[in-house]
Formats: sequence, C-alpha cells, structure tokens
Amino acid sequence: NDEPVGQVRYAIEGREAVVSMSISSKYRGRGFGSQGIRMTCGELFKNNEIDGIRAHIKPGNLKSVKAFTRAGFHKENIMEKELPNNNALSCFIHKDDILS
Repeated sequence: NDEPVGQVRYAIEGREAVVSMSISSKYRGRGFGSQGIRMTCGELFKNNEIDGIRAHIKPGNLKSVKAFTRAGFHKENIMEKELPNNNALSCFIHKDDILS
C-alpha cells in the first residue's frame, strides 16, 4: 500500500559500517526486518568500499537478534567493554557473505 514498513540506517566508519533499524509496530513479526537488512546490506556493499557491517543489539532483544542472524549476520565474542554500548551483543557480516 505504499506505506513505509520501517527504516534501516548505516553509519560508515572506515572500512566498516554500523547498522541500526526499526520496524513499524504493525509490521513486526512478518520477516520484514531480516529482508530489509539483507537487501540494504547488498546495496551498501555494491556502492561503498567497505568490508563488513556490524550491528550492536541489546542482548534481551531476541527478535532483533533473530532478524540479523536470518539476514546472515554472525554473533561475535567481543568483551562488553570493547563495544560502544557496554550492554550490547555484536553481530557482523562480511561482504563476501552477501556478494558471493
């Protein structure tokens, strides 16, 4: 219906980007999150010279963790103190995971 479902944002930092997203409450739980992440990651890799994309997810936000892992992101074992937000789970996807 030409109505926005949500948004995906990227902040490019050197050879990586950090992704954040939100889905309108009425569209949650329908797979739009992982679909939007995967589509926009592909475009970002094609149009920018970056090697990977990182997501910082609140550990209790299981729906976001699920959306990012379905989109191909892998959970990383990073010490909390190394993350910008000390209370976050880090997930990463390399451009070869999308463009291969």
